[in-house]
Amino acid sequence: MASPEFPHSEPPRESESLPYALAVRFPAEQPAGQAYTAAQEALYHAETADVSVFRFQLNRVWHVAALGVLPPPELAQQLAAILTEGEPVSLPTELWQLLRQRRQQAIRQAPWVERHVRPEPPDEQA
Repeated sequence: MASPEFPHSEPPRESESLPYALAVRFPAEQPAGQAYTAAQEALYHAETADVSVFRFQLNRVWHVAALGVLPPPELAQQLAAILTEGEPVSLPTELWQLLRQRRQQAIRQAPWVERHVRPEPPDEQA
């Protein structure tokens, strides 16, 4: 959802899209990881939250995205503050769809799911 803090972040444009979607990019893996971990902690300690947070690389640039149901105002402010460490970006609609699918898969597994997958290094062919 576009907001004053994230004017360029766009949610999926489908009729069943979720009303809360923010995406930011970071200059390196470490600050993205710190924001991702802080967002996960905020969600874990929230009384009510139906938001998923993802950290991933897109075109070798680290991103963090939050997707879900609009959280309570205090949590929304906390997540916005965490994500302001990155630069707001628009993600391709296809990527929002993929994140929504991953979110649905995780929800079917359990109320809280963490999965960490390291990208494989590119082939080094000289």
